[in-house]
Amino acid sequence: MGFLRNIVARAASWAGLPVIVSRGGLTNTMGKMEDVDDDLALKISTVWSCVRLISDCFSTLPVHVKERVDDRRRILRTDHPVTRLLTKPSPKMNGVSLREALMVSALLRGNAFAFITARDRHEYPTRLDFVLPENVSLWEGDDDIFYSILGNSARIPSRDVVHIKGLSVNGLLGLSPIRHHARLLELANNSVEFARSFYRNGCRTTGVFKNPTELSEEAWKRLYKQLSDNYFGARNAGKPLLLEGGLDYSSITIPPEDAQFIATRLQSIDEIATIFGVPPHMVGDLSHSTYSNNEQQNLEFYNVTLSPWITKVEEELNDKLFLESEKGRLYVDIDARGLLRADTASRTNYYRQMYNIGAMSPNEIRAAEDLDAYEGGDTFFRPLNMQEVDSSNNSSNNGQK
Repeated sequence: MGFLRNIVARAASWAGLPVIVSRGGLTNTMGKMEDVDDDLALKISTVWSCVRLISDCFSTLPVHVKERVDDRRRILRTDHPVTRLLTKPSPKMNGVSLREALMVSALLRGNAFAFITARDRHEYPTRLDFVLPENVSLWEGDDDIFYSILGNSARIPSRDVVHIKGLSVNGLLGLSPIRHHARLLELANNSVEFARSFYRNGCRTTGVFKNPTELSEEAWKRLYKQLSDNYFGARNAGKPLLLEGGLDYSSITIPPEDAQFIATRLQSIDEIATIFGVPPHMVGDLSHSTYSNNEQQNLEFYNVTLSPWITKVEEELNDKLFLESEKGRLYVDIDARGLLRADTASRTNYYRQMYNIGAMSPNEIRAAEDLDAYEGGDTFFRPLNMQEVDSSNNSSNNGQK
């Protein structure tokens, strides 16, 4: 597997070439680009905000390797090789950097790849290298999926590739949101260009200058220079015009508000946020947001947006990083409880309820808050006024009544 390191190091820059699946043989990755590529998409502020929000929230969640014992207790395994791998996957990236790169790639391209390029003598993976999607092609065999990196025709089995997929219609490749919504993103980009052009090139209002007589060439140049220097451009907006020689000015401008420019911008924000499953108020559209529903929208962001990605990544890591004898017993846990750290009231109420029903012990609560355990804190408690439901006793009591 050592040859992969050199291939990864020589990988070309992200040119936007598509990943292609073929059955029965390797394919090349060359393909035609859409007008809207990833670089242009990220220049749209709403796309940037959606990708940044999801990738930042996801990549900074705590990641642990845990073990199921007797189907009840889950013990953190800090000494396991996979724990070390997830903390420092390669000399080039730490765990947060790799997870961020994978998530950004999956969000923009629908696919993200990390190749296992080294294993120890026990066959545990010891290195993960991120590879850009346009440098990867797939080969579908009868019983497995094989991968190839651009520049090398060697077929790499799926056990050596962590492949995170977005929305997929065939289960092999995710669909690119950028490609499938190119027209919408182009419209959003055009609205930005319109605003930039409007405020850079014109007076606050554009119109027609009328003169009853024909101006000489010298007079026309002098008038144009006077208007350009003193009245054109955003910094001169609102200045009164000083006209001479019977010159008259008539405004014919349609203000951006009248042309529904603002409405178009807000609609673009809302539609782009919908593509990525992000509540619009999190990326700048506060038109439908109130103090009372923001909390609910934040909860929806976790349930609808982050939770599916967390599950996909956990399942892929569990399948590729552990030995066959460990699968089902050891597992990767991406702890989303870290999202609640900013909301002290909600977190405190959650712990209180879990403690009161005997679901968490004091030491488990302290561990969740990164506090030291104390002696006797592993005991579980339940309310004294509650007992098990006994159908026979209930029946006899009802009969006596």
